Amino acid sequence: MAPPPGIEQLVQCVRPIAFDTQIPSASFSVAGTGYLAGYKSDVFLVTARHVIRGLSYQRVIVYPTDRTSSPLRLTAGWSFHSDGNEDDSSDIFIAKTDPNALGGGTKRRSRVLNLNSKHSSGWATSRYGSMFFCAGYPKIDTYADYETQQIKYRPFLLYGNYLGTSTDDGCHKLQLKNPHRLSSFDGLSGSPVFSIPHSIGLAAQPTFAGMLIRGTASLGLVHFLESEMILSALEEVARDA
Repeated sequence: MAPPPGIEQLVQCVRPIAFDTQIPSASFSVAGTGYLAGYKSDVFLVTARHVIRGLSYQRVIVYPTDRTSSPLRLTAGWSFHSDGNEDDSSDIFIAKTDPNALGGGTKRRSRVLNLNSKHSSGWATSRYGSMFFCAGYPKIDTYADYETQQIKYRPFLLYGNYLGTSTDDGCHKLQLKNPHRLSSFDGLSGSPVFSIPHSIGLAAQPTFAGMLIRGTASLGLVHFLESEMILSALEEVARDA
């Protein structure tokens, strides 16, 4: 299935996440997926909290483009918890970036998901009549190459349909196709989820629906946290930043 118009450009904001291991012989390790989001006047890195594994934001490594040799500078980080619990409804990590530290060419090539637009939370009204997409970096095809000191990766785009609400507040289920025959969805946590309404004679635009939290490849089942929860967390961070 060919990606719908607009999806390929949105996918460019999705980035693989690694972390500094502090081990000289294996200085970094692959963690999962995240995305660069513009909110208010700042640019943030957003991913699932469990992807970071409780590490400080200073140890998170993310490159803004495929052609960049220097990682983004992260200046602050926030991990969210719901009443002290670590359920899916609060599985969010946000780090503030310093895009001014990037060179001019890198800044022009990098892409950011604009979450300031009013339609960012409008996906729910047509969820049963929409196609859903998520883009990320499964660990089965993402790895650390220590000889070249590079992260080797390629993005995967998966699509499917809405199933219904999940057990935790603000969480939902999708039934995904698995045309790549991935044996595991490990590494896709933190991937942004988009929806596109089925329409006749109209070029529907992708809408940010939320963030993938977990899934089971053998069942084609994934759980995602709705965009409203992400936007609420970003609003809280924007007040503190």
